[in-house]
Amino acid sequence: MHNVIGFDRTFYYGPEGGSGAVCLEIANYVKPITGMITTKDLTATGGVDYDNTNITVNITKNPSGRVCYLINFPDDSISEGIESLAVVFQSSNTSDNIIRRQATVTITDDDDVNECFLGTHNCQSFDTCINTDGSFRCTDNERGFSDNGLTCEDFDECAAGTHNCRDHSTCKNTAGSFECPCNPGFFEGTDSACRDSNECSVATDNYCTSNATCINTVGSFQCVCNAGYTGNGTFCEDFNECSVATENNCTSNATCINTVGSFQCVCNAGYTGNGTFCEDIDECTSNTEKHNCNLMETTCNDIDGSFRCDCKNNARFCEGRDACSSFSCVIF
Repeated sequence: MHNVIGFDRTFYYGPEGGSGAVCLEIANYVKPITGMITTKDLTATGGVDYDNTNITVNITKNPSGRVCYLINFPDDSISEGIESLAVVFQSSNTSDNIIRRQATVTITDDDDVNECFLGTHNCQSFDTCINTDGSFRCTDNERGFSDNGLTCEDFDECAAGTHNCRDHSTCKNTAGSFECPCNPGFFEGTDSACRDSNECSVATDNYCTSNATCINTVGSFQCVCNAGYTGNGTFCEDFNECSVATENNCTSNATCINTVGSFQCVCNAGYTGNGTFCEDIDECTSNTEKHNCNLMETTCNDIDGSFRCDCKNNARFCEGRDACSSFSCVIF
């Protein structure tokens, strides 16, 4: 951010045989302001009509407004009438933003009636009265107004694009000036720049649900549902991964069990593993003897996911008797 400084108006005046003030207006103060106000002849002559001394500018703290400097105007008996000179501000800081570098100072004749000084002019409150030889004029088009010499109307700097609003701010026209408030999602930093607000750092600054993650973006934020949930971020509900085969990694020999925000894979009966890989359990050779075959009459044979008890010696298994028989399975 830079200093924003310049003359507070385009025209000044002072009486012959007296003095007049020229003022620097500091619109934004960042660091000490140093430089020089130099004078330049127009119709007036330096050293005769005004002090031809350069004015040193050294502003070391924020003045919160204007800083004024006096220029003396000796009584010139040789030349009568209105005369003028120019004042130019030159900053030592090349980074300073000079918004009004030059102004004109009018020296009024001591025989002239200064309507501006006496308050007998009819300029509007937003106008600046400029004394002229035998009359006056009203102008203020440099400070947010356009004029026709007697009346002034507000000049919209925002529409004309003559404002100096910072990045991430919006120009808002006001009577005779303009404002630059930071846009939503930004705040004014200590350097007067508009900085991004991290809405995610304060829960009340975002409306993400507890099952979503807040992601900060430049000037805004996003709410993204956490893994295992579906929705728009402000509302997230559990997503059933088991209902869509491509959303879980359970093997075909396992059962998918949905949980809140996730799922589990459990191997089916007759299989062992972690659910994403399940292998057949050989009940017939297992040390735990997971089969229930009567080994006196049957032989245990492993099958995929289970086992089968086959009768020995070509006998047949009688269901009702739960035994093997070489004869009829008739129950007596």
